[in-house]
Amino acid sequence: MTDSAVSAPGTPIWVDHVSLEPIDTSQGPFATVADPQSAIFAAIQMSDAS
Repeated sequence: MTDSAVSAPGTPIWVDHVSLEPIDTSQGPFATVADPQSAIFAAIQMSDAS
């Protein structure tokens, strides 16, 4: 159950973070789907920067 729940809401959350990131946007939205880890790291870095 946890996997399904995390997969569904987790996808849009990462996309939102990437959307805010200009670097990820340059590569395109496909990069996020292809490399979900990249999005996660980007979100972490953003949190640290803030």
